[in-house]
Amino acid sequence: MRRGGGQDGRVLDVLALSYQGLPYQLKACFLYLGNYPEDFDINAKRLYQLWMAEGFISQEERREDETMMDVAERYMGELAQRCMVQVELQPDEDSIITGNRGFRYCRLHDLVRDLCLSKAKEENFHQVIECGHINQQEHPSSSSMVTSIGGNTCSKIHRLVINLDGNSNFHLFEQEERARHIRTILFFIGDDCDYSFGEQLTRFSKESKFLRLINFDGNPFDRKRKDQKSYQKK
Repeated sequence: MRRGGGQDGRVLDVLALSYQGLPYQLKACFLYLGNYPEDFDINAKRLYQLWMAEGFISQEERREDETMMDVAERYMGELAQRCMVQVELQPDEDSIITGNRGFRYCRLHDLVRDLCLSKAKEENFHQVIECGHINQQEHPSSSSMVTSIGGNTCSKIHRLVINLDGNSNFHLFEQEERARHIRTILFFIGDDCDYSFGEQLTRFSKESKFLRLINFDGNPFDRKRKDQKSYQKK
């Protein structure tokens, strides 16, 4: 985490205290935001569904007449009140139809994202892989990342985030028997990415004993808002 000095450092100290004061379930929801690329506008409704699929939203947290989605939105509101996330409300015309203004998108401020990624690293919350980026010196090759995923250093990683851009030649599942501890795979796919992994991913999902959630999200690299698709293993 980039602490630096001056005002930014003081803000980070305050945010770190805010994070420490979060209930356990809100800490998990907050860390999950670190899965998304920088400056990414996160669809709130879709995020709630992922929180629920991950088990972060408990039936026991439901108040009278609340749905699980209501609980997730309440969690988002608590994070926003603590300045841990920036939110955008639904347009007025949508709220007339649904009867609830609600949140439409959320995003992380740069300093908050620094904190989020730092805490995620401490908690071994996820592993992020950049693949197919133009600057290959900054982002390791697919072959080296396959080795690291299969190695002992990642034996406790249960959540994998894969950013695919450009002409990705990424073979995550070459070492399938050594990657079966993964429970969640989140793909962020750029518009110019031509990556075919359907058959391989289908086979892996059927053979894995632990994989429960696969999510596909479009184009984080030019920061357009795209629809998301996900698959939850039964």
